[in-house]
Amino acid sequence: MILQASNGCLLTQSGEMPIKERRFERSMLVASMEEAARWREIPEAERDRIIAEGNLFEPERVDYDYLTRVNRLMRVVADKINDAHLEANEALDMQKYYPQWDDCIGRDVSSGFRCNYRDTLVEVVRAHTVSEDNPPVLADAPALLRVDGTCAVETDKAEAIQYYKPVERQMYAHIKYSENPDGNPMTDTPSTYVGTYMDYNPEDSDDPDDYHWSEFTGHADPVGEPGCEGTQID
Repeated sequence: MILQASNGCLLTQSGEMPIKERRFERSMLVASMEEAARWREIPEAERDRIIAEGNLFEPERVDYDYLTRVNRLMRVVADKINDAHLEANEALDMQKYYPQWDDCIGRDVSSGFRCNYRDTLVEVVRAHTVSEDNPPVLADAPALLRVDGTCAVETDKAEAIQYYKPVERQMYAHIKYSENPDGNPMTDTPSTYVGTYMDYNPEDSDDPDDYHWSEFTGHADPVGEPGCEGTQID
């Protein structure tokens, strides 16, 4: 049986294969359907990508030219990693790939942007332009910066803090009550409806629309038939 690649395509092994052992063929002679399943068709451009990726991750030797390419890749990763929106624990695992704070000076950054400052991964709370005059405040080790932008210890720079440490981020549950299903007006006293939501701000929101409202008191079920009168046993 002959497998023939389409125009502009090639045949290559379908499984994981070291780049040194991977083959790219226009046609293949196979003995069975089982053997045919070991091959797949790819565009010719995909071959170039596979070879380039193999040369990067499976180098025959590590020399100056190879390290230059790695450095170029690291710069691309540092520039793009914030687009991945990793979870806090994932970001901490990949901390070394985030940009250095010094390299971000003069850059406009938005809320959620992460970078390394003095070996600590910090995250932007409020959008601003990174400036030498407004660095993250790393108080008692490690950084204890809350998501609301204030420092966990007394400091005269509390109003200027723009960062917090992702691992210190804490979620807060908020609960309010109301006599109305839309939550307006709200109260802290249990009532007919209860509103709940969670976020990273320790302060409750004053906006009923931030809460998910549901009936709190519920309806009483109909009274059932009286049961049989019990008999006392001595």
